[in-house]
Amino acid sequence: MKWIYAATLGGLLLAAPALAQRDPPGGASSPPATAPASGQQQFKQISGEYEAAMQSFSNEYRTLKTDEEREKLYNAKYPKPSEYAKRLLPLSQADPKGPLARDVYIWIASHDQNQVGNDALGQLAENFATDPAVAQQIVPRLQWADSPQAEKLLRAVMDKSTDRQSKGIAQLTLGTYLKNHDRTADAEKLLDDVSKNYGDIKLGRETLGAQADNVLFEVRNLAIGKTAPEITGQSIDGKPMKLSDFKGKVVVLDFFGDW
Repeated sequence: MKWIYAATLGGLLLAAPALAQRDPPGGASSPPATAPASGQQQFKQISGEYEAAMQSFSNEYRTLKTDEEREKLYNAKYPKPSEYAKRLLPLSQADPKGPLARDVYIWIASHDQNQVGNDALGQLAENFATDPAVAQQIVPRLQWADSPQAEKLLRAVMDKSTDRQSKGIAQLTLGTYLKNHDRTADAEKLLDDVSKNYGDIKLGRETLGAQADNVLFEVRNLAIGKTAPEITGQSIDGKPMKLSDFKGKVVVLDFFGDW
């Protein structure tokens, strides 16, 4: 009987750790293991941290009274997009052509003007030129871009997209981009084509045609070497005047607005 007792006791002792794992003291169940955050969750977390940091900075900035105080705050607390971009970039590596990678590259291209942002524009041109989100969120921003990858992306959208609106917006943006970089001959051809072939498409409150015509007016009338268009108005003493009245003289035009 002793050996039966010993065997039973030994079995209970051996089983004790397993029983302890299944039934913790007090009858409580074991907490489930925490699942690692998905890539999309990490994207939302990091981009959310940036937005919160920017909101905090903006709130404090508005309370300051002097330029010295503002500069000190800017140097100390302004959220640097490049730091967040470097944290986001690894999320795109698992599936470089997937929707998460697209979201990462769009965020980086929208916020970072440094090399990481430049590379993001290249990735969008290579893998996401036909994506509607790129046409809507990135393409219209590029008219003032300095990156050569901006032109690459715009031409990729024009060449690869089958969506007429996306192609028209990309061509309008590229024409404006070229005008802003003093490539007026190429800009004029693209903008004239937008006016003729995409002019009916709405973008905001205006059509692409109206916007293209506005830029074409600048190209054809306001570029260096062009004759200035006529301006009429009143002098400071209330007398009528025209710009052409001062032909042959040095004229300084001062334009200002209140928005």
